[in-house]
Order: sequence, then structure tokens, then C-alpha cells
Amino acid sequence: DLATTVVCAPKLAAKLKSPRDLRGQTLIHLSTFADAWPRWLRAAGVEGVTAGREVWVDSVVQMLEAAEQGLGVALAVVPLIAPKLADRRLVMPFPVVVPADQGYWFVCRRADAERPALVALRDWLVELMRRANTQMQPFLPTQGAGGKTAETGKRRAPQRQVK
Repeated sequence: DLATTVVCAPKLAAKLKSPRDLRGQTLIHLSTFADAWPRWLRAAGVEGVTAGREVWVDSVVQMLEAAEQGLGVALAVVPLIAPKLADRRLVMPFPVVVPADQGYWFVCRRADAERPALVALRDWLVELMRRANTQMQPFLPTQGAGGKTAETGKRRAPQRQVK
């Protein structure tokens, strides 16, 4: 399952205790998902957050690089962000993970679905996502009742997601 979470450089994270602290911060937007920040803020139950600045980029690589350089905060796709969290190039400043209403799809013609090359590609992609999910687990917050992700507002070591 895909979800989004806020990430930023460790130095910037020290200023952010809860999603409300995003008020006045530079929000880094991905042009292909123009409504991602408003949706994330709404889903996280945060109202009245106005960015100090907005930076728009055209690729995920640019967005994450800008966040790594301390230029602002970005929304990252869980589980694909795990390697950058593992080496602390980026951090999750608070434990709020919002399920994404989008996903990745492997699409091919029905007639080609069992071709060995496509089966191998599909299986490889599925395995990559499985590994990414596994790598992401140490960074996910504990889920509360009803499967909703808890927001504590406290700084603490990342906890495993409870299913």
C-alpha cells in the first residue's frame, strides 16, 4: 500500500513538532501531483496551514534533492523513501502517514500477460515493492485504533507499524 509522509532535512526537522508547524514553511510540490499537499493536510486533520513559500519541481528526484538540501519540506511516497531515511539524508519530522489514493499499476495487453519477459518484469517489480515495504517498516509510526496512524507530536525513535 502506498502512503505519503512529510520529509525534510534533519536540521529543519528540529523546528517541526507537529503538522501545524508546517505553517510558514516552504512546501515543495511535485507538479504532476498539484493537489498532494492540500489532500495530505486535510487527511492529517490540519487546517489553516499556509506555506511561507512554495517550490514546484517536475520530478521526484528534484523534490527529494530539494528537501535534502534543506530548501523545504516535501511529501514522499511510502515505502519508496526508505533508503533516504535509513541513511538520514531525510527524516520524518512527525509520525503522520496518510494513505495515498493513487498507486502504481503494471499494465499490458491481455494477450501478452503470460509472455516470459513480461512475467519476469512484473515479478521483479512486485519484489522491489515488497523489499521497499520491508525496509520502510522501522520508520513507520505505530497505528492506533481503527488503523489510523497516530500523531503524538513527540520526538521519539521510529516504531514499527502494527497491523
